[in-house]
Amino acid sequence: MVLEYCLIIIATVLFSVQFLFTKKYQLCLGTGAEASFFHKAISPITFGLILLIYSGFRIEITWYALVLALCGVGVSVGLAILGLKALGMGTISNYSLYLLSGGMIIPVVYGAIMGEPFGLWKIISIICVVLAIAVKFDFKEKTDFKTYLLLFAIFILNGLSGVISSMHQKDVFGLGLSVSAHSFTMLKLFIGSLVGIIVFAIIAIKKRKELKIQPFLKAIPWSIAEGVCNGVANFLLLLALLKIDASMQYPIVTGGSIFLSAILPFIIYKEKPDLRGWIAVAFAITGTVVMIF
Repeated sequence: MVLEYCLIIIATVLFSVQFLFTKKYQLCLGTGAEASFFHKAISPITFGLILLIYSGFRIEITWYALVLALCGVGVSVGLAILGLKALGMGTISNYSLYLLSGGMIIPVVYGAIMGEPFGLWKIISIICVVLAIAVKFDFKEKTDFKTYLLLFAIFILNGLSGVISSMHQKDVFGLGLSVSAHSFTMLKLFIGSLVGIIVFAIIAIKKRKELKIQPFLKAIPWSIAEGVCNGVANFLLLLALLKIDASMQYPIVTGGSIFLSAILPFIIYKEKPDLRGWIAVAFAITGTVVMIF
């Protein structure tokens, strides 16, 4: 169990570090549709190739793993599209609230439905992490009903990503068709990259007179770095899912990410959190520690 918790903590660090590379990428290309799908085309390639070499150029494929991988890619594409729309409406704080909440709460609810233990310490941990997210929420921000529907969709989609991984690793239907963690990861990476290439190609053809090559070339290293961090982190979570339930993993990942997302920019970019930020960090640390111990 100690090894699995170490994997989760390392994954949480990597998830937080990837935001630093994402920021660099966005400084090069912005947040337009072409930037989003170019990133989706490029970022998975390096870690996918590393896994492919590690597996001796062998990849296990079953219809069950393929369907779940396609569902996972569909969720990530949906998040990319809806996330851009949400951010375009100026709802950054709302977006973060719904994204992080969904990524934690839905896997916990799913775990409870599947019979995973749900005791007092887990409840306390979840409450602390929810409070950490809520503290960062700007209640003065005006949001209409249409935007709330959009944010609710983001909540559901980000939660489903964890559920899909758990469904594969736990083989919930007892079909015996789950593949190894690295094969499942490769399926998601290569399918996601293919979708990104196709959509970006369509956008590039339509905007061929507007797009400049130089910014895309500058953005590639940051996209690859972010993709490696994200790929390794998700791979480690898949390995940990073999012994630790999703309802245990995602509160740790969410709380740890809130903490590190405040601390790392403070260390690297000298972006000092305000009082609300420090309060959120305190709740996040408490929730994460309670869940681990």
